[in-house]
Amino acid sequence: METKPPISNNIAEFHPGSDLAAHALMGVIKSDVCPSKCTVENIPKQLLKGESVKLLITTRDSRGKQVIPRQDLTVKSINPDASWEDIDVTDNYNGTFQVMIVEKMVETHQVAITIGNQHIPGSPFNISVPTRGWVQTVGKVATDGKFGYPWGLSNNKHGDFVTADTGKHRVTIHDRDGNYKQSFRFTDQFAKRFSPCDVAISDDNEYYMLDDSNKQVVVSDENGKMIRKFGSSEIDNPCGIAINPVNKNVYVSEYEIDCIREYTQGGVYINSYGKSGREQREFNGPYMLATNSKGLVYVPDHFNHRIQVFNSDDQYMFEFSSTGDSTLSYPKAVAIDKKDYVYVSSDHKVTKHDGYGQFICRIDSEKDRLSDPCGVAVSLDGRIAVVDNNSDCIKVFVE
Repeated sequence: METKPPISNNIAEFHPGSDLAAHALMGVIKSDVCPSKCTVENIPKQLLKGESVKLLITTRDSRGKQVIPRQDLTVKSINPDASWEDIDVTDNYNGTFQVMIVEKMVETHQVAITIGNQHIPGSPFNISVPTRGWVQTVGKVATDGKFGYPWGLSNNKHGDFVTADTGKHRVTIHDRDGNYKQSFRFTDQFAKRFSPCDVAISDDNEYYMLDDSNKQVVVSDENGKMIRKFGSSEIDNPCGIAINPVNKNVYVSEYEIDCIREYTQGGVYINSYGKSGREQREFNGPYMLATNSKGLVYVPDHFNHRIQVFNSDDQYMFEFSSTGDSTLSYPKAVAIDKKDYVYVSSDHKVTKHDGYGQFICRIDSEKDRLSDPCGVAVSLDGRIAVVDNNSDCIKVFVE
């Protein structure tokens, strides 16, 4: 069956308009566009309910050149009652348009983008909307991003997962959708092979990587270019690293020495506190620590089955161990969200607590089968990411 595309005359028109005054333009030249050549950026694979994303649409002619369209561009989003709603479109008057999508569906959300009543490629777009529980797995695909014994975890300012991939001697970065981006290895730069066990990221977006093999902190920019290293004179058995937002200092937990070491971000050693024991300010295997917005330092005291909390002056404040109907069992890592809620990974589960340690809920469930949860991080959109060490992956949860 022979089909013919709609005839396009490639008409160009001048459109004056008072609404362009703010752009210091007398008018614009509008041209016919080819819907099949038009593109859209930032379509996410999934979006949490209540979360928003800004789309960038570019209109192009039959040669792929960016042009301002004569045809009307419309964006529609499906409502929970299955009706379609027009979404406001911001015209940049240069052949690009911006659209803000706010997620309010469950399971699947559709967004349709048309020009002159014709869909652009990929439209309507289906966006997955997870409700709760385990929603994503990162690092299992057999590519450069596949993990080999991951340990510590953080999020950078872009929302990427930044993982201490200990078994592969690198720090690995995946985007929020789980796609591999890059790795830092520092090959032949140290006496022993680089072996990161945890990573923290400063407000300046510098990466502080705890190198177990060389007993040091390695600092790099976001592209993996080394800036400095420090701590080899004091560090012996490192496990976790965190940066305090109040005093800006760097904290390193010593797993076998049973203490916390403190440095400036420039690498100047300040002091250490803690010793072996079961009393206040004593540890038995401090693991991957974290700090909240007030500068409180939360330390997982692994073999004492508790979390100890200290202020920015290194003073003991309180401790907690309850998980509702039971107690913490071998806690390994702590993460803290922007509202100062505390997330603890322990024996086969992850729990949420308020800032004083009061148990709120369990994040995972028995069916999620967390084998050996280690590093934990909370993204800006509220998703909780957990390194499942024995499974060589990150499991991402929605509360």
